[in-house]
Amino acid sequence: MIVKKLERNWKRACFKAIFAYLHLRAGAPVPPDWSEGRRKVLFMRPDGIGDAMVSTPLLRGITAISPDLRLHAIGSPANAPFLRRLDYLERVYVFDKRDRGAIVRLGASLHRERYDVVIDPRLNERSMTGLILMLAARAPLRMGVAGRDVDSDLTVSVPPGEGHITETLAGFAVPFGLDPAGIDWRPTLPLTEPERERADGYWAKVSGTTASRRLLINISAGESPRKWPEARFVEIIDAARSARPDLAIAIVGAPPEWESVRDVAKATGGFAVPTPSLGDLTAIVATSDVVFTPDTCVVHIAAAFGRPTVAMYLKGTSLRWGAFGVAGANLESADGTLLSLPTESVLTSLLPLLESPATADRS
Repeated sequence: MIVKKLERNWKRACFKAIFAYLHLRAGAPVPPDWSEGRRKVLFMRPDGIGDAMVSTPLLRGITAISPDLRLHAIGSPANAPFLRRLDYLERVYVFDKRDRGAIVRLGASLHRERYDVVIDPRLNERSMTGLILMLAARAPLRMGVAGRDVDSDLTVSVPPGEGHITETLAGFAVPFGLDPAGIDWRPTLPLTEPERERADGYWAKVSGTTASRRLLINISAGESPRKWPEARFVEIIDAARSARPDLAIAIVGAPPEWESVRDVAKATGGFAVPTPSLGDLTAIVATSDVVFTPDTCVVHIAAAFGRPTVAMYLKGTSLRWGAFGVAGANLESADGTLLSLPTESVLTSLLPLLESPATADRS
């Protein structure tokens, strides 16, 4: 207990000393005219794939301000492959917190670039790592979320908001002179024609025709509390097929959970679709008609392509992270795991979505 208290006090002292130095150097900077000069912006997103996806409307809006504005991003090993698919990002750094030397190498790269502004949109508490990277960027403008014990360390504080995560991200648009009301806050994701054709090929194997209503079910959820039992997915698929016998059902999951995907498909007569890359996953979701999934990046892919979605969330998380701008339902468990979410609740929301005709245009 004493050791932890000393560690907290030491970190607090370091935060104060470093940012006192920053304030002395930068004074009280004012946001520049972003449309003039070659401005360099650093966006910190070393977290999940879904976090990166919901950030795309903001990133796209910033880069549209001026052709001379250069946007770089810090990603994680998980989301860097996705960030590199965004053609408006000039550079993507990868920060792996498991690599002890990563912060030194990345810090040196950021120091050489010298940015005009660094944006940290993360909602978690500040960390020494984040502080060091922000300092290394040498940006006179430092934007972050208020209320995380960092307000005095930032030059621009954005309210966290109480609603959807897009509410928070919209706050970062204002310092750039952007009108949040004029931005479509649904994610925008790249998809190549070969990826789409490959997905259509899988659907053809499922149904043999493009006329069938397509149901995409993702069984993977990453963390244990967000996992739903295989037997319940089987129950949902059986009920959906009973309600609509012509339904085409594709089942996906993360590559490490491929055996579970195959087991559910075998038990239900569904079709197990391999998704070795994020592009493959994006394509199979984009070419579906209805999506059922736990809280993962699949929710945001479905939102990007306007696919009606029934998504399962842990108690108290759907308001912030639910599917945005699409029909369907964001369902919550009664406690801290999805085990308390019954199949009846899912079917009540899912079955009405299956009654509509197949989507005529899945582009």
